[in-house]
Amino acid sequence: MSEKTVGHIQCAAGNRAEVRQAVRRGNHFYTVCDCCGTNQGTGKARQQWIWDNAEFIAGATVKKPINVTDEKPVVSESTVESEPVQIEAGTGDFDPAEPVETESAPAAKPGETGMGGKLVGVGLLLASGLGAWLWNR
Repeated sequence: MSEKTVGHIQCAAGNRAEVRQAVRRGNHFYTVCDCCGTNQGTGKARQQWIWDNAEFIAGATVKKPINVTDEKPVVSESTVESEPVQIEAGTGDFDPAEPVETESAPAAKPGETGMGGKLVGVGLLLASGLGAWLWNR
């Protein structure tokens, strides 16, 4: 089920993130951002921060999360959504279009095997010895 956007907030990277509200128990907020992704943290500090700092859309139904202490959200006057902030490439900031670089595990040196190879070798040796013993009985 897709919840509707109830407001906007500035994300940690400085972009504008959508604030949505879960319809399940707790009525917790979560944010959806192009650069940060989805953050569904339900901790008291995060929920209070969203409640205090979000610009809620006029006319949107907003329920107070169970772990928030304030009584009323601040409603913005404008319902017009602004365009997301564009970050220039090469500034060192996160670019969602860039492929993710992953670190690979260091390759094993020639002649080195892990414990898995040794265990398989010992198992095969024991199985062949048992087979020879049963064959000559």
